[in-house]
Amino acid sequence: NVNLGDIFLEEEAESLEAVTVIAENSTIQQKVDRKVITIGKDLAATGTASQLMVGIPSVNVDAQTGDISMRGNQNVRVMVDGKLSNIPTAQLLKQIPSTAIKSIELITNPSAKYNPEGMSGIINIVLHKNTMVGFNGNLNVGVTHEKEA
Repeated sequence: NVNLGDIFLEEEAESLEAVTVIAENSTIQQKVDRKVITIGKDLAATGTASQLMVGIPSVNVDAQTGDISMRGNQNVRVMVDGKLSNIPTAQLLKQIPSTAIKSIELITNPSAKYNPEGMSGIINIVLHKNTMVGFNGNLNVGVTHEKEA
């Protein structure tokens, strides 16, 4: 035990002129043909688009395969900024950082414009402008080791 003696604290108060509180939460907006989820900082901190999709209502992401389904049906098209991609959906969602996503549009009843034959819906990922300038990357490594008995 060490005795430090009496320690005295002095009060010093300061008044601030103004305080501004800014919050950015995710919002869901129902439109005529789609549901638009605006991604706030609360959801943007999740990591990748695949991880972000876990928190989106009506959307399920398989943790093992990364396959995506909407309202229980896996026949879903995923577009980025309104354009289809040739990259497999699971891989595409792992490559997009959640901080680059501005909003996600769930189109559960696609019009003929999207060639909806047999489709259960479309997920359109809208990116912030100019966030993809430069290089983005993702590296996954796996190792399997078997020992003979």
